[in-house]
Amino acid sequence: MRKLIVILALLLTYTNSYTQDREQMRQMISEYMKKIGIEDDQIQNSMMLVRKVMMEYVNEMEISEESIKKLGNYSDKQRQALKDLAKKLIKLRSENRSKSNFDKPNKRQGPARPDVGDPIFEKIIEIEDLQLFDFSKASVAFFSAGSSVAESHASQAIEKGCTVIDNSSFFRNRDDLELIVPEVNGSRLEDLNLPAIIANPNCSTAQMVVALKPFHDLFNIKRVDVATYQSVSGTGQSASDELKEQSRKILDGEELSNNVYPVQIAFNALPLAGDILENNYSEEEMKLTTETKKIFSDDIEVSATCVRVPVQRGHGEVIHLETEKEINLEEVKDSINNQNGLILCDSDEDFFPTPVTHAEKSNEVFIGRLRKDLWKDNRANFWIVSDNLRKGAAWNSYQILSSLIKNKSHELLNDEYAEVGDPIDARLNLAVSYIEMGKAYDAKAIIYEVFDLSPNFEQKNKADALLQKINDQGS
Repeated sequence: MRKLIVILALLLTYTNSYTQDREQMRQMISEYMKKIGIEDDQIQNSMMLVRKVMMEYVNEMEISEESIKKLGNYSDKQRQALKDLAKKLIKLRSENRSKSNFDKPNKRQGPARPDVGDPIFEKIIEIEDLQLFDFSKASVAFFSAGSSVAESHASQAIEKGCTVIDNSSFFRNRDDLELIVPEVNGSRLEDLNLPAIIANPNCSTAQMVVALKPFHDLFNIKRVDVATYQSVSGTGQSASDELKEQSRKILDGEELSNNVYPVQIAFNALPLAGDILENNYSEEEMKLTTETKKIFSDDIEVSATCVRVPVQRGHGEVIHLETEKEINLEEVKDSINNQNGLILCDSDEDFFPTPVTHAEKSNEVFIGRLRKDLWKDNRANFWIVSDNLRKGAAWNSYQILSSLIKNKSHELLNDEYAEVGDPIDARLNLAVSYIEMGKAYDAKAIIYEVFDLSPNFEQKNKADALLQKINDQGS
């Protein structure tokens, strides 16, 4: 019976991404526990074990008998009670989700994304020792542990046939390796020979080049002057914690201390991001310069000043640019509206995006205050914001992977790539990626391939669930 309750408790953690669901879940499970005389403290030690089992749902409204058996023997009554409660919880989650804006496309969020709580979009990953990990078991590896790890292990991954998408700065300036922002230069991935090392740019660079692309395509950029207003999350969790603590102490009249930055960050602004180099520019400023030139053209002049501000999440940038041709703002606006990942804030009610109101937890770059220079027809000024943890890091990396899947699916699904494993499962994973990219037609084509390959019962159910997901989204 204890194991049964562990499963029920896990259902709560399984849906804890949805704040709206959480309290109702807690109440329902708590009431159930009280009825059968189980104390809360009995469930704590087994959460991870049960979570692995729970991720083996065949679909949203059923738990496989095989999964239940892995946790022990139950009476028919116990099994039925488990299934009934699971269905109630999942139904509740679904009802609450339909009331939220998460799955509703809008001007800022872009296309609806699959529910990350759905079992078919989740997989349990066991943490392994990097020193012992066999990279031949993976097709693609995300490196996000700094330059030293990238330097030590990226080549090992490549030797084992594993493509590396690296978030550190170690490979960004290598002439023989690609630096990719998919909305800007994603086409470079089409002819890339796998396995390969692909560098993810600095967070400030990523959002800036997305905003620069319409201008460069139309009028050919000659020079960019940028001042950044970067959030503390770019420095790490310790910086975020320090900002919170310093703000509290100031408001409470307590003495301050600073450990992350050389001076206090709370209620302040620091014109310093990274170490100062011999040319008196900071590391962050030089990253903006060299990476922008690599992505666009070495002929572009870039000058940057990077400022750390007391904002938890989301970078802002003031950009002044000069082009070879006279700038037509209406053409620019049309181009912005047709570019993925870039949203124009140009209405009377919404003309200046901010990190808090627009960028935080969004994947897009928001551009506002767009205006021509007062003195020169080939100059323009504007303001952009973006979530540095998403577009500046995780989301851009994911976009690179999605582009690889789209461009290299014939390679990634080839039998020669032993690390892919079961070709049906590989196609199902590819279909999930297409759905997340909003490419319903491509997803359906892959799913129909699955049906032609004689899938087993579980694979067929997953394929059916994916088709239903597409239909529910109205794609």
